[in-house]
Amino acid sequence: GLKRLRVWTLNDLDLDPHIAGGQPSAPASTTLRDALSLMLTAGETRISVTGQDGAARGSVSLQAIAAMLGPETGSPQARGPETQGPVYPAPAS
Repeated sequence: GLKRLRVWTLNDLDLDPHIAGGQPSAPASTTLRDALSLMLTAGETRISVTGQDGAARGSVSLQAIAAMLGPETGSPQARGPETQGPVYPAPAS
């Protein structure tokens, strides 16, 4: 479970919609470990996720990261990178 935090990045998660506010932000390339550290240090339960251009791409919650620590249940969100490749957003229509 903890290994996933070092291996997976925010890019690998299905992001929630961006929520305007004063929460901290991190680039999509940030590891889940570093994102979790940012949340804990800032005392927040959600961070904004930015693209390479610095524009907001979405947000991620503490619960979404915690779900990556759970037992492997077969769902894409609970499987590690050994059994599931990165999750990419669908192309715009």
